[in-house]
Amino acid sequence: MAKHQYPKWDLQHHAVPTVYVNALAERGITGMDGVAFPKWSVKKSLGMMNQWNVERAFLSVSCPGIHFGDDAAARDLAKSCNDELMAHMSSHSNRFGGFASLPLPDVDGAIAEYDRAVRDGGMDGVILMSNVGGRYVGDPSYRPLFERMNEDGALVFIHPNTTPTQAGNGFLNIYYWWFLDTTKAILSLLDSGFNRDYRHIRYVAAHGGGILPAIAEVLRRERPIQAAELDAWKDQLYLDTAKFVTGDAIPSLLEFTDPSHVVFSSDFPWAGKSKMAYWTQQLDESFPKAYRERMYRGNAQVLFADETVPVSAIATPSGPLPQLHLHAIPEAIEADIRALGIEPDPSLRFDIGRIKTWKEDHGDLCHVTLDLPELWLLPSGEVDQFLMRYNTALARCAAEYPGEFLAVGAIDASDEGRAIGAIDHCLEELGLDGICLFPSSDLANNDTALGPRLVSRLSQVEQPILIHPTDARGLPVANETSLDSVLLLAKILWSGEADELEECRFVATHTHRVHRILHDFIGMLYYLGKDRKLMGRFVLDYVRKRPLRGEAFLERVLAD
Repeated sequence: MAKHQYPKWDLQHHAVPTVYVNALAERGITGMDGVAFPKWSVKKSLGMMNQWNVERAFLSVSCPGIHFGDDAAARDLAKSCNDELMAHMSSHSNRFGGFASLPLPDVDGAIAEYDRAVRDGGMDGVILMSNVGGRYVGDPSYRPLFERMNEDGALVFIHPNTTPTQAGNGFLNIYYWWFLDTTKAILSLLDSGFNRDYRHIRYVAAHGGGILPAIAEVLRRERPIQAAELDAWKDQLYLDTAKFVTGDAIPSLLEFTDPSHVVFSSDFPWAGKSKMAYWTQQLDESFPKAYRERMYRGNAQVLFADETVPVSAIATPSGPLPQLHLHAIPEAIEADIRALGIEPDPSLRFDIGRIKTWKEDHGDLCHVTLDLPELWLLPSGEVDQFLMRYNTALARCAAEYPGEFLAVGAIDASDEGRAIGAIDHCLEELGLDGICLFPSSDLANNDTALGPRLVSRLSQVEQPILIHPTDARGLPVANETSLDSVLLLAKILWSGEADELEECRFVATHTHRVHRILHDFIGMLYYLGKDRKLMGRFVLDYVRKRPLRGEAFLERVLAD
């Protein structure tokens, strides 16, 4: 096969040293989130590099990192791994660079290893896990290390890691939670003021910065001061392309930053050589040709030359997805809301004028449903009683103004039996135009998305099925519940429930385009589910150029 035409520098090229694999095996760790440690050698890296025209690769040790509760053991493991990487850098000085692993949260040990491996040993920078045991890179206790790195204008590579609360989620972590965790790590640096205080440090965020490009506009709206600081910090922040090349991913990057701050990465060997053909094809198709060589190599060369390149975004933000739903509270139930100890939002009072304006502006009927975050904190019995009254009041509004909007009944999806009864009441007794599922507030920790009985009932629903977070307020990742529409779609695929729901007319709300930016990875959860592995089917679908089942499922979902 002919070499890919563009020479490359690969910033996320992982080493999996034998000393690392053996040390973790002694702790009962043989992989990451259900994926065994890949077999790696320098020879394999060089073979991949030669095949794909990678001139230089920067080695680093990836998840699950170095520290597992014992400071002394973490110091020893970091030293052993870094020594091996430095040996490869020395013996192949024209091919390999490297990022040092540090034994955080042991700050003293991290400073000592930074001095040894980077200042004295000549490594090119450090790799930091997004979190270690739930402690993020912006933790205030890390300031002494960042002060030291700031003195040197160090390069910090931020890589996602599974949090303790997400352990056991397997591929759902790799293909969903990791993207959120990278973003949380970046925001933790802003929250702690590290962006202001350490202006000489440069950062590379793995996987396009996660969902950071998707939520930039929400950040601007919800936290304008922090958004302004992020804009001022972008000169120091680079985003890599590993696992971030399809759907709306590259356009979202170029709306967030400019091409000079996007750098190529392969994620080898966690992503095999076969992925390179697909990813480079996607990059060649979606990245502006005038900047393609810079993305593959030139930007990294400038980065390692310690030059600062100002960001001047070239793309026009596409803005939010078209709004498909409105919230409305019929005046008849405002007293019921107050009886629950909740003050109704006057701006959400049912207003047919507002609904008609939406209809005129969009040339279509709007889905109208509930939004009452405080409700979901109450006992289930009170929730059920209120939802029955709300849905009945909404049905009366629909009867009073026929043909003006789609009345969508609110359904508590946290209990299968109650949800099925509520669906029957909304569709068969009230004759509503659709239903809106509010996922369990504990969705992130549930093994299933909906449950077999509820899935069976939903498969019979011909009307639209909205998915709405119980609390959509605030900044996603700060309030992870606000992305529960996307998480529910991911869990439907991961749990295997998608097969029965393929004909459903889903409308996912408050997605912030996350399901589009990550659609190929969330889509892969169909083949890499909780209790099944269908890679044979994936290979057949891919080779025969059939629509991939997970991606096809997501593409049928309407979203706002």
